[in-house]
Amino acid sequence: MSGDELLKKHSDVVKDLDRLEEKIEDYRTRILSASTTQISKIRSRGGKVSDPTGEAVVKLEELECERLDLIGEKWDLRMTIFRMLMMMDNADHSRLMFLRYWKGMTFREISEDMGLTMGYLFKIKKDAITDFNRICQEESGSRKM
Repeated sequence: MSGDELLKKHSDVVKDLDRLEEKIEDYRTRILSASTTQISKIRSRGGKVSDPTGEAVVKLEELECERLDLIGEKWDLRMTIFRMLMMMDNADHSRLMFLRYWKGMTFREISEDMGLTMGYLFKIKKDAITDFNRICQEESGSRKM
């Protein structure tokens, strides 16, 4: 997997995890807002017994399991990225990539933290991504052997 693919996959997992967190919070709110009479009330519709609160609890449990899977995937990707960052030769490249992709800082925050202009930061970002891709390719090549 190339460095760009690795970073994109990490970004996608983080976004999926954020969306899932919102859904989980919504279901928690639904469950907590249900009164005790609603919890014990079972309605029949068309011969089917339905319990909206019970269904919400089951869905919440499914979402929590999916959340745990995504957290595991995110952790694996973060550890892979971190290992690749530690292999980088240039300290500025490594630090930039660490702050951006490990800590999730914005480029403005990184610019202030590293004491660089935004123009120079974007120049070394391009070099850092190239360096990161090279390391990822070398690493994936060595795993194939």
